[in-house]
Amino acid sequence: MDAFFAAIEQAANPALRGKAVIVGGRANKERTVVCAASYEAKRRGVDSGMSCAEAFRLCPRAEFVVADSAKYIYISQEIALMLEKYSPRVERASIDEFYLDVTGCDRMFGSYKQLAMELKNDIKKRFNVTGSVGISVNRLISKMASKINKPDGLLILEKKDIYAALKDMSVEKITGIGPSLTRRLQELRIFTYADLAGRPKEFFISRFGKIGRWIYAAAHPEEDGQEITPYCRDHGPPKSMGHSYTLPGNIYRKEEIKAWIRLLCEMTAVRLRRANLEAAIMYLYLR
Repeated sequence: MDAFFAAIEQAANPALRGKAVIVGGRANKERTVVCAASYEAKRRGVDSGMSCAEAFRLCPRAEFVVADSAKYIYISQEIALMLEKYSPRVERASIDEFYLDVTGCDRMFGSYKQLAMELKNDIKKRFNVTGSVGISVNRLISKMASKINKPDGLLILEKKDIYAALKDMSVEKITGIGPSLTRRLQELRIFTYADLAGRPKEFFISRFGKIGRWIYAAAHPEEDGQEITPYCRDHGPPKSMGHSYTLPGNIYRKEEIKAWIRLLCEMTAVRLRRANLEAAIMYLYLR
């Protein structure tokens, strides 16, 4: 989905359409982070995860909206249900991202392009938001294809076209390669997708071990055997649980800080007990 939270707010409030919109986690816009930004705000350098204070320095005339999680979750669930008519195998990767195994489904729609167009039009007509679609031989290449023509994009990459379309893509833009891995690859003079594709499997395995196999497979999609799992409303036990809170102002007294930590620990513990789970590792983020 394209700028999902911000797009939903623009769809719900016509006065926000065409304007730079910043969706923040709480009402105090000086003490929260950007949950989502419309493309009008993105063009000014605003992006998810940055502080709203920094976002408003970049885009002082942006409209601020407090995040409405229940609304976003509801629409995400409705989209997931809608997608089941396009494929019997749908995987919900996150609140705004889905994978569909459409192998053979083109016969029902005439072509994969027609399937994608109908899917996009369906979402736009019902929810007045847009999504970008990538279709290719596996999840990784499909996701990268979906990013190339955002927003409201559509790109189909057949195996023979993958290298030409992605060869100039910088490694940090390849899904799954983060800042640390980017630095290590650049130290080895690997800067683009083409550079990845030009090195043998043994090169990556000897330097990166298990993850080296994945790096090699990313540039050689014919060797990527990742299966797509069916969408399931019961996703099983979570990998982590936590609570966080942004205070309305700075606090300095140890007793007050400890009280907040105690409260957040107990809120997390309640959820663990309800799920009959025990924590293996604990993290505390204090800023």
